[in-house]
Amino acid sequence: MPFINLIVNAELTADQKAKLLEAVHDVIKSALGKPDAYISVNLNVNPFFIFGKTNDPCAMVQVQAIGGGGQAAASAGITKALGEVGIKADRVFCNFQSFSGKDWAMGGSTFG
Repeated sequence: MPFINLIVNAELTADQKAKLLEAVHDVIKSALGKPDAYISVNLNVNPFFIFGKTNDPCAMVQVQAIGGGGQAAASAGITKALGEVGIKADRVFCNFQSFSGKDWAMGGSTFG
């Protein structure tokens, strides 16, 4: 049930995109303790995204999940993964949103 939305302005190769998606998936699995089958990661490459009035490589990361916890480890791991594709840590913003099980559904049923 975790949904991670990555918005980056950096030009990435297909291989970099695939590795970044996999790395973020693995970070979330470890940091939040969620099973593979429930984790979804979306990557949006938007060249018109700026941060601090520049379009130097940057990222905005939105993490939504049922329950809380693991934010520090998730943020550190995601920032490291973005660093591997050329986005500096001080150009990465992350935010976290926690939902209760009744507010999240899959396959037509809620988790709570």
